[in-house]
Amino acid sequence: MHSIAVTLLFLFLSCTCLSVICSAGCSNRTNFDRLTTKVLHCIDPRFILPDLPGIADPQACSFRCAQEPSCLAFAILTAPARCRRFNFGAFSRRVRSVKSCQSRPAEVFVRRLAGVAQPGGLCGRGFGSDFFGTKFKLVKSHYTWDGAYTHCLSLGGLSRLAELVDRAHMDHAVTIGNYPWDDQAWLNAYQPPGSVEPDQGWVWLGSGLPVNMSRSLWESDDPDNDVNQNRIVLEKSRAEFNDKEERADNFVLCQCVSPFD
Repeated sequence: MHSIAVTLLFLFLSCTCLSVICSAGCSNRTNFDRLTTKVLHCIDPRFILPDLPGIADPQACSFRCAQEPSCLAFAILTAPARCRRFNFGAFSRRVRSVKSCQSRPAEVFVRRLAGVAQPGGLCGRGFGSDFFGTKFKLVKSHYTWDGAYTHCLSLGGLSRLAELVDRAHMDHAVTIGNYPWDDQAWLNAYQPPGSVEPDQGWVWLGSGLPVNMSRSLWESDDPDNDVNQNRIVLEKSRAEFNDKEERADNFVLCQCVSPFD
């Protein structure tokens, strides 16, 4: 009897909602939206938690996913029955193992995040231009770097200021949006105070990865630390980085990891 009571208490505290299936009396519930997708079997194994065997009920699987803050989706697999949970974050890269995936349709349950309007998505409105499960949005209004950072966060879900960690990401980014070729867009990188100028210490803020300082990725003579420039923009015209002073006004490039929709 004691074990039954403990189980019921656990189910109440970790109450989940699957699509329209929901316990109306739940508090602090975790909601999951049911989505039919063709990319379920293209998720990179790095972002899959160990399967839970013997679980064939979505409600039971949802309880286990809700226990993991970084578990953002789950699916019920068969032969044999098991619960598969997907574990990634706002700065995970290449969550899908291929750029374009068309595997057999399957159901996935995606955690509903604040500010997300599209069931089964993890982004706010206006994101597109998918790149291995990461979507982008070009904001064609001028912001300082602080304003850009805050604006991307305000879009909801896993929306963040973009991090272009390699040439492939940069080449993809310059195809996004229709804006003047001489304009620039803020990115989520900076040079910490005390770093050796001009090219030491640059880091992507979200992932913690070092910024690639290869000359082929930077505008000629940059970074140069002119007027205390410790932030990075993307120069669309040349698909290159440029260092900028954080109070300058530029467009904004936001990103959002949402591999299932």
